[in-house]
Amino acid sequence: MVDRLQDKVQYLDGRIGDFAAAFEDATGCHPSHPVYAACQEPVLMVGRICCDSEGRLNERSVLLEGSIELSNGMRTKLDLSKLEGFKLFLGQVVVVRGINPAGACIVAHQLYTAVPKPVVQTSLGQMQHFAQATGVKGLSMVVAAGPFSSKEDAAYEPLQALLTHCTTQPPPDVLVLMGPFVDANHPLVQAGMLEESYEDVFASQVIDRLDDYLDSAGSSCHVVLVPSTWDVHHHPVFPQPPFLPEAVPTRHPQQFTLLSNPGTFACNEVVVGVVTSDVIKHLSGQEVQRGPQGDRLPSFAAHLLGQQSYYPLYPPASGSLLDCSQASNLQLPVTPDILLLPSDLNPFAKLVPVRAPPPQGADTDAGVVQTVGQVVCVNPGRLTKGAGGGTSASFQIAPSAEGRAAALGRAPETNGSLAHSVHTRCKVVITRV
Repeated sequence: MVDRLQDKVQYLDGRIGDFAAAFEDATGCHPSHPVYAACQEPVLMVGRICCDSEGRLNERSVLLEGSIELSNGMRTKLDLSKLEGFKLFLGQVVVVRGINPAGACIVAHQLYTAVPKPVVQTSLGQMQHFAQATGVKGLSMVVAAGPFSSKEDAAYEPLQALLTHCTTQPPPDVLVLMGPFVDANHPLVQAGMLEESYEDVFASQVIDRLDDYLDSAGSSCHVVLVPSTWDVHHHPVFPQPPFLPEAVPTRHPQQFTLLSNPGTFACNEVVVGVVTSDVIKHLSGQEVQRGPQGDRLPSFAAHLLGQQSYYPLYPPASGSLLDCSQASNLQLPVTPDILLLPSDLNPFAKLVPVRAPPPQGADTDAGVVQTVGQVVCVNPGRLTKGAGGGTSASFQIAPSAEGRAAALGRAPETNGSLAHSVHTRCKVVITRV
């Protein structure tokens, strides 16, 4: 992907400025000290993590690139030796509390790597309405990511197996399908041996099957389609626009939602974020860390929340097709309740804590962070693995306790807006197809 230099600069510098503004809003402290200016007392600086060479990032190769406004875009070496632990990757925006004795090296005392978007809240009246609409069973959702056909043919048997499974039990309220639908890496596509056009394959093998499924599932079921940069019949660029309505020739247009990649949507009060680029796999190959070696998968998802971005890595991984002129569409509008991250890595369902810097009035010198929520992060795996079936994920989300109580006529504890707390009422099951 060829980007204009102006677009790259605007995107990268904008991320630093947005992070600094969010940090100031959260803490009341402005990280305004230039990264190149000498200081003998600890100050706050903001910048982007870079590497001093073309190789992989390590503890001794970390540079901090400041913004154009505050630091003229200059880079300074970042000394991490005094930190007990950290998790860093290229492109990450951080606030550093430290000193710069001679102007050539910042000695970090604390790092603030996460300033998440606000956690969504909903009024009690809406919670009551949603609880009444779903009843005790709550909201059900099935999620699957492509490829949807085995490497041996273009029969789309795994997709049909998934839809059959969904009809042998009460159909889910929401079916989320994430591309690729017509995979550019499929042997028949690469060999040019398909007997139909790519658009016709998508229409006949995917949309027609979904129409048949909706005929039996009824009008209460909704389908969400999210494209992938590996979809050979769609625009190969990231961020990626949604499928055009005319490219989805369905008999049930009112039951389809065509989402961008990345994208955010809501099911009742539940906010769901999704990105089909394999961001956690890309981060897994770039992160450098020190400290306790726990489960790394939640930490990769936490980077997205803390950086307010569906794809915070820069330079992007090879083949990601990032278009910096459209990179504003990578920004998380809010902190979602559920984050869908389809990946080639092993399927998982994890709770990811939402970390935030200390609130206004707290002592930022102490380097304390607070947990302001939990996000359910799920990698459903791939529906097809080589010549066989893969995995999908199913969700069962109970109605909120406050909504149920209000629906039963009980006096509420508060009339204000309520946190969703989906992690306390959500069950996720990874199923092999």
